[in-house]
Order: sequence, then structure tokens, then C-alpha cells
Amino acid sequence: MSLEVLEGEAVGLVGESGCGKSTVARAIVGLQPVGSGSVEVLGQNLTVLPARERRAARRQVQLIFQDPYSSLNTEMTVRELLTEGWRAHPGILERSQWEGRVNELLEMVGLNSLHASRKPREFSGGQLQRIAIARALSVEPRLLVADEAVSALDVSVQAQVLNLLDDLRKRLGLGILFISHDLAVIRHLCDRVAVMYLGKIVEAGTTEEVFARPTHPYTQLLLESVPDLFPWEAGEKKRLPDAGELPSPIDPPSGCRFRTRCPLATETCAAEVPILEEVSRAANGHEVACHYKDLARQGAWASAVA
Repeated sequence: MSLEVLEGEAVGLVGESGCGKSTVARAIVGLQPVGSGSVEVLGQNLTVLPARERRAARRQVQLIFQDPYSSLNTEMTVRELLTEGWRAHPGILERSQWEGRVNELLEMVGLNSLHASRKPREFSGGQLQRIAIARALSVEPRLLVADEAVSALDVSVQAQVLNLLDDLRKRLGLGILFISHDLAVIRHLCDRVAVMYLGKIVEAGTTEEVFARPTHPYTQLLLESVPDLFPWEAGEKKRLPDAGELPSPIDPPSGCRFRTRCPLATETCAAEVPILEEVSRAANGHEVACHYKDLARQGAWASAVA
């Protein structure tokens, strides 16, 4: 798979559980070995740098974990958590500047200096995720990787954290790779979206284009699975069938990996791996990996089911 995040841009990576989203996140920040390919940040390939240079370069990309409770050391105060990065990367700040910068970071994420002396157990889930974001920002990264960063929070708190991330990336020019299975969250935050299935990108494009004109049968299935809050207003519509369980990622199907769940699949789908290519010249970078993308875009999936 290939994925690019530009400065100041939020890119969503979406897919069902088990498709490899978190593995991608861990590979980008160096927590997962990369078997082949490269991870480049600001033109540097982090997978081939010598250990000392790689350590310095890795501060440019920071990970925000799904569970704020387990991602923070409960025995450390907030001040210790935020200054830990400066101990690991000497030279970012003089020690005399630490206290002032801690207060700035807390204010930046909607907290205040009084929180600096407290420990994680004294905070709510939303406050803990704000602290995790402040910790990530402490080493002045250029890329944030948010792995299901709001899925463990209440809906109202989710909105607050999403708005915070959106404000920070615009104010600081950060790139954000936002990983989620929640399409509503992706639509709210992201400029572009990439749909992942069993380790492959099957559709990518601007969020507006992909949500308005989903082309890959898998993307259509994901969007169809979103509950309708007002079904009585939408009228009767043809629903797609249950596509069954995700195949084993260890032994994926040949050819198109979605073919075992797709009613449009033919022998061609089993024999040839579809290439990610533009839907049309007027599609504004909308790419799809499907042998029958034209049929799928015209709604042939629903016709095949009917």
C-alpha cells in the first residue's frame, strides 16, 4: 500500500477491524518492523537511517493511542509526562524553559497549569486524551498518527477532541493520519480518505468525492452499514446484503481480496490483482482498485443482489 499525508492535511484511513490499520500506524512510528518498502517523513526514510539519526528523526512523527488510560504512565504527573520527550531528545528546550512550555501545551489542548501536578487517575477520559495530545506535541512533530483516538470516548467528548485536532493542525500546519472505523468521524475531520481492506488500499480520494460517489463495492458496503438516524424520512431503499466475515489476513484470497464477499466477482477477479487507478479524468484524484469499477459506480452491486 502507498499513502501520502501533506503538511496541514488530515487524511483518514478507514476499514473494518482486522484489515491492518493499526499495523500501518505502528509501522509508521517504528513500533512495528517494516518488511519491505519505506516510511518517509520530511524526505527522510526512517527505515534505513542509522540508529542515532533514526531516534532524532522519529520525533517528527508521534502516535496518539486509542486508549488514553493505558497510554499514560499512571505513576507520573502530567508535568513529568510532558517533559519526558525533552529528556529523550535533549536540545529541544533548555531546562529553564520547561515549566513555561508545559503550561503552554496544557493551555493549547484546553487544560491549565493547575493540572500539571496531577496524575492520570484524577482525569476523565477526554482530559486524558487531551494530555496524550499535548505529550505528542511536546517534541514538535510534523505528523500526528491518531489510531482510533476518539473511539473510547463519549460522543460529546469525541466532538471536542476532533475539533481540537482540527484546530491544532490548522494552527501548527501539522499533517494528521487519522485511523478510524467510524465514517462519521472521518467525514468531519479529514480532507482525504483512503479505504483499506486486508492490507490494501481499495479506494482513495477527497472525502467529499468518496462519500458522494463511492465506487468500490467495499466502500459502498461500509457506507451502507452506517445507521440512519431518521429512516422514516429517507423512504424505502434497497439495502446491500451481509457480506460475511473478513477472510484471514495471513492467507488472503488471490486476485482481488474482496472477491469472496462481492457479488460482482468473476474469474478475472480471482486471477488478477486490480490496480488502484483513477475513476475518470474528471474524478479529482478519486482512485479505485476494482476490475468492474464502472459497473460498481452505476450501482450494479444492488442489481446483482436483486
